Amino acid sequence: TGADNGSISHIVVQGDTMTLRRFNDTAHLIDQDPLAAAALPT
Repeated sequence: TGADNGSISHIVVQGDTMTLRRFNDTAHLIDQDPLAAAALPT
């Protein structure tokens, strides 16, 4: 379940501060798609 695109699912905003609390990690996709590793920044 959930997205496979690294989408943000939970942001907390307090005043001028935004904190990323949850996101979908895409590291598991590298094993499935050899081209995905080439797209990652080094």
